[in-house]
Amino acid sequence: MKAIVIYKSKTGLTKKYAKWIQEELRCDLLEEKKATVKTLQGYDVIIFGSYIRVEKIWGIKKLLGQVGKEGQKKVVLFSTGSVDPVRKGTRSRQ
Repeated sequence: MKAIVIYKSKTGLTKKYAKWIQEELRCDLLEEKKATVKTLQGYDVIIFGSYIRVEKIWGIKKLLGQVGKEGQKKVVLFSTGSVDPVRKGTRSRQ
């Protein structure tokens, strides 16, 4: 099976995780804005990572639209998110 990790990153955190996955699997890596239906050809597995913002995984609709046009693929999803440690109720107690 040929796999690719595609990521959408705003702060660099998702990119960091995507690189870790890519290195472990020894597969290709591509930024989401460079992904097209044509670039997905030849991949059996697409691993997509993005950040969560306003309860949405950014870029997933675009990617799934491209995958749907390409045919049957296995899609794996990972996401990153952050919590403001200063915000009331989120500060960890040590």
